[in-house]
Amino acid sequence: MATRKLLIAMMLVAAPAVAQTGLTGNWSGTYALSIQLSACQNKTFTWSGNASVTLLQAGSSLPGRIDLTNFTFFNSNCTTAAGEITNDLFGTTDGSTLSLTVPNDPNGWQLTGTVNADSIVLQLSDVNGLTGSLNLARTTGAAPVVDVSGNWSGTYSFTDLCPNGSTKKSYSGSLTLGLTQVGSTAAGVLTITNVPLYDQNCSTIANLTQAMSVAGVVSGSTFTGVAFDPSALFDFPMAATIGSNGMSGTVAGASPTSTAGMFNLTQSGTQAPASNFSGHYDGTYSESDNGLAFCFNIGTVPFAGTASVSLVQAGTAISGAVILEDTLTIVSDGFGNCAVLNGGEEVLPLYGTLSNGAVSETAPFGAGAIAMTVNLADDTATGSMTDSFGDVMTFSAARSAAPVLSILSFSVMPSAIVTGQSTTLSWTTSGATSVSIDNGVGSQSVSGSVTVSPAQTTLYTLTATGPSGSVTAQTTVTVSPPLPRRRAAKP
Repeated sequence: MATRKLLIAMMLVAAPAVAQTGLTGNWSGTYALSIQLSACQNKTFTWSGNASVTLLQAGSSLPGRIDLTNFTFFNSNCTTAAGEITNDLFGTTDGSTLSLTVPNDPNGWQLTGTVNADSIVLQLSDVNGLTGSLNLARTTGAAPVVDVSGNWSGTYSFTDLCPNGSTKKSYSGSLTLGLTQVGSTAAGVLTITNVPLYDQNCSTIANLTQAMSVAGVVSGSTFTGVAFDPSALFDFPMAATIGSNGMSGTVAGASPTSTAGMFNLTQSGTQAPASNFSGHYDGTYSESDNGLAFCFNIGTVPFAGTASVSLVQAGTAISGAVILEDTLTIVSDGFGNCAVLNGGEEVLPLYGTLSNGAVSETAPFGAGAIAMTVNLADDTATGSMTDSFGDVMTFSAARSAAPVLSILSFSVMPSAIVTGQSTTLSWTTSGATSVSIDNGVGSQSVSGSVTVSPAQTTLYTLTATGPSGSVTAQTTVTVSPPLPRRRAAKP
């Protein structure tokens, strides 16, 4: 896969806090790392800084993005420089532990750790001997006064810093966003057109339509998060203000190409987008790589192994990755002599539009391109891939667990009323067999709405129950006394 991180527009306390479900959202804290380098007379280097992580939990699947400040970079003469580093992540969680890696990373970053309520502790290591820890806490902010669930569409205008480090490129196009808000967290898929693919000279060689996962936190009437691709093609921090069915946002912050710009969207629907295919799938693959075109001594190389699929769905938009383990790779010396080497783990991008249960895409890969088709039905994902070199891969995977019990949205509109007025509670759940709401509301349908008229400010708790247990979410109705009436002036 041609790493677009190097080539293209690369494209995070007032009322009671809303209960969180899953690991989706923004996390922040600190890190401390160390490494002993034999090339530097076995000197040990240590450093620390701030860490921010955005995660999107879909079933047991856990894509995301990590940003570390004050990271130490080493030069060939063992001098160092400090800077900011960002990496996309993917991994899995069972709810109490998590395991994350950086896709297609030659340094082999591994992050493993535990979750305890709203805190995460991670241990980081890589193949070079880098070790250390991260301590993170969930970022919440003020209680949300808007619900961003639904479909948004509009336009964007971005600028990138080219690989040469000085030239800037501007581009624009359409942008659509499907979001589901649960409490103060929101997640979904962003689709952006006209994304330029650059060569090292900053010449545009293709314009792509890219779908990316999005996750973040709603605080008051703002959304702060990150757009990222689990296969590490494209990422950027984003911040937006929501009001009057519109979303106005900016893109800025650490990213390999310093992507910056703005977008303006209009909400076209308030229903949470379908997400029934989101999750983690496990299975196997078989591949046949063609060395006949450029090797004298090697023909076709067959191999097989385990495969997994990570998917985030928002309506018809799909973002994710196909992960292949124990791959082989053919390496040429440029003169027709080739060797077969262990390729380790390989992450292939999966993004596009779902049509009749199928997603088809063509994406850049090395000096060529891959063409992939994935078919989704019930709890299975099957697919095939071919590339410009004549390599062929097929895979089949089953969802690792039934759809996770979750509350997709629980909101109130309006959130502030005057004594004697009414307001509407609305909710959407997945995997639930029953739903109840406290404060006298009682049993309700698994997705729906109900009118309430509290006499005072009230925190409502929704409990969704399913075969795997129960989950809760909360929302607050603020009730104010009516303004006193003015007496008419006496004559």
